[in-house]
Amino acid sequence: MRRLFLLRHGEAAPAAQDGPSADPWVAPLTPRGRAQVADLAEALAALSLDLIVTSTVPRALETAAILAHRTALTPIADDGLDELRPGRVVAGPPEAVRMAVRQAYRDAGQPGARFLDGEAFAAFGLRVDQALARILSRPGWSRAAVVTHEPALRYVLARCHGLGLAGLDAFEAANASVTVLDCSPGVIAWDAAALRLANGTGDEATRLK
Repeated sequence: MRRLFLLRHGEAAPAAQDGPSADPWVAPLTPRGRAQVADLAEALAALSLDLIVTSTVPRALETAAILAHRTALTPIADDGLDELRPGRVVAGPPEAVRMAVRQAYRDAGQPGARFLDGEAFAAFGLRVDQALARILSRPGWSRAAVVTHEPALRYVLARCHGLGLAGLDAFEAANASVTVLDCSPGVIAWDAAALRLANGTGDEATRLK
């Protein structure tokens, strides 16, 4: 049995309302986020990881680099694991932003639905599926860490519960959390995997048999 440890990056700095830092894609980890990931890396180091694959978004790359430093592995970047791409940045009070994003997730299962006028949810789901299939098709590993973002983790959990894109609003993933999937050797259809842990901690992941 091969095991996938799907990790959300650590806490990232909020996007500014304007200026060059308004793009949420470039938000770096905060000091707290780096500490979260350091704790996570310390826990996962005991698992003898064979592979690290990461999103190409800066906060995921930074998370993967901290994990790589602890495990002596070289991360492999795959843009299929990247953030769900919005067409516009939602500004305003945090609660208003959360509600706008949540409404977008609620509509994700509708034909042609897009995330905040940006990436089509169907295209997003397909690229996450393909990224995970690429990982499973790689030979020579039994434990892999995959650094990605909350939308991808929502999608994985929704698929594991038979909900698909329509279930994106039903799940959340905390910063530096771990979701664990067990996959049979030779199988690249990840949706046949067994969900062992959802939105857990590094310590919980290490205690799994």
